[in-house]
Amino acid sequence: MSEWALWEAGVRVDSGAVLSATIAPTTGMVSALSDGSNAAVCGWSTSRHTLPGFALIYDLGSPKDVDELRIGAGASPATFPLAFAVQHSNDGFTWGVATAIRGVEWPGAASTVSIAQPFTTRSVVITFDGAHGDASALNAGYAAGTVSFAGGATLTTAFARFGSAALALNGSNAFVAVTPTRDGELFAVGPGDFAIGCHVRYVLDASPRCIWGFGEASPFRLVVNNGTLRLEESSSGSLRISGASGLNATELKHVLVQRVAGVIRVFVDGVKIGSDYSSTANYSTSQLLRIGCNRGDSWFFNGTVDEFEISVGAALYDHAGFTPPVVRPTLPSGRSNALPLRTVNTGLLRLTTPYDPPPVKFSNFEPRIRNHRRDFEGWGRIARTVKEKGSPLNTPVRRHVFCMDMLTCTVVADTWSDESTGEYVLNDLDPTRKYTVFAYDHTLAYRAVIADNLSPERMP
Repeated sequence: MSEWALWEAGVRVDSGAVLSATIAPTTGMVSALSDGSNAAVCGWSTSRHTLPGFALIYDLGSPKDVDELRIGAGASPATFPLAFAVQHSNDGFTWGVATAIRGVEWPGAASTVSIAQPFTTRSVVITFDGAHGDASALNAGYAAGTVSFAGGATLTTAFARFGSAALALNGSNAFVAVTPTRDGELFAVGPGDFAIGCHVRYVLDASPRCIWGFGEASPFRLVVNNGTLRLEESSSGSLRISGASGLNATELKHVLVQRVAGVIRVFVDGVKIGSDYSSTANYSTSQLLRIGCNRGDSWFFNGTVDEFEISVGAALYDHAGFTPPVVRPTLPSGRSNALPLRTVNTGLLRLTTPYDPPPVKFSNFEPRIRNHRRDFEGWGRIARTVKEKGSPLNTPVRRHVFCMDMLTCTVVADTWSDESTGEYVLNDLDPTRKYTVFAYDHTLAYRAVIADNLSPERMP
């Protein structure tokens, strides 16, 4: 390669960064990848970079946003990286996967290929940690914008879900405004998958109370009225989904609005309420998010909100139902993620080459095989059951289950379902990708059972 540069909004952001490699190159110097020229090249022999793989590490010195990678090529397509993962770290020891990029086309000798907007998943969590009575949170500033307390909004330690505190809302004038600073990219849902969730304690009354809402001109909001949750959209407040919530004043419940493959669902503690609503609309564009009130500062919420999370480009939970988190989750790019990628705290970004593990084994004599392609790693999981169709009841069975990436048709993981329950879990999947899962009947009594277009939920 002759270049491997990081850009943001047309400006190179790795100037002055310390660039290193976990394995020394066999040709040229690592510095050739950041000198702004395609003249000098740097390369690794096949034997050195395939097993166990290697990484180029950028220490940017401070947090920076990245929306484009530019890769310069050497003299031959055989020496050009076909696939790699982009990872980030707070401390240089623990790394999270931002995205995996495959099928990069060789641009020609001494030429550069641009991979613009490669980071399709954007996420942030507002944890509302702090001291009791404070009118700001410890993480009130994040890379994509600002979090501002208004009215009588304060923190309370009485109903904290995971951390030290939660957001207390008085039902009369208290709310929090979240303002994007990068043209609203965090809230630009687009037509794809998204998830908006939080933990809610609700003081019951007969008036409409808005848990959260987007925008002024075209609101998208989640309202609770006398215990009934209502998902509404458009300036007319059109009702899309409604159902009994079970929200109460004595405990926090997890409330989630999520879209997968164009189907929007509302969940309370992992259980779907109401009916499905099919829509690929972009509900939020670049609009302001309010937590605790409706557009125009009305319908003030009375209760507590904690661990407010947004994911755009990927679902966070199993769309068929799930167990709500019992510990604070970690989103793909951490809890302080800008768009489309934020290098947090120490400003560390790592580009890693995939490696080829032993092939997945089809064997009746190895019931505990568990393989995983590291170039598809992430924080997602797919959990289902395998049952033998019968009457009067479907019987759980033990079968070999395979997970295939839909885009590349690569088998990325496999496991066996539990003999007693039929349950299986496929962990460590890249949440930005879609998968096909098939259960293979080694007894040959049935054909394989296949489920496609699956999005991983977040691992607990």
